[in-house]
Amino acid sequence: MTTDTLIPLDQDSPQLKGWMPVLIPQEDFLAVAQFVAARQAERSARPPGQGFSGHGGSEPDARLAAHPAWPEEALRRLASSSSVTAQRWTAAMDAIAKGDQDWYTTSEVASASGLTINEWRDAPRKISRHLQAHYTDVPMSGANLAWPLCAWTNPENPGEVSWGMAPVTKERWIAIRDLG
Repeated sequence: MTTDTLIPLDQDSPQLKGWMPVLIPQEDFLAVAQFVAARQAERSARPPGQGFSGHGGSEPDARLAAHPAWPEEALRRLASSSSVTAQRWTAAMDAIAKGDQDWYTTSEVASASGLTINEWRDAPRKISRHLQAHYTDVPMSGANLAWPLCAWTNPENPGEVSWGMAPVTKERWIAIRDLG
């Protein structure tokens, strides 16, 4: 691979759709270009349906599997809370639990839950403080209390956060909310 195969950096170019420009040391160009080419070849070899929807052992699957599951009692309290923050998370969790995908973008969550995008974006901004005040019994995620949903920035859609629910939390939520 040589530098003559490079696409001119025109951000409006249809050839750059889905790509992110990254500055790398010139001496690493060939190694990085070969790595990206190998990943692209791997992606094109995947069967349909494997990728963002969370099927087939992708990075998002690992994130969901590793995300701490919430205990039933904490989920029940969240579902019955009168706080606006908890009500928004409840609506979002209902939408995700009823859906057939593992991951949903912020706009998809808002639409499916009956919230505006700004209402849903506001909920994650306030959840940590809400958890510290009312949910000290939920598991930790690093040094913080775990959110009931897992947040992930999909490299194919870096402009929106994507949301998913840990499998055990989803099972519990469906039972608690009678969504099955």
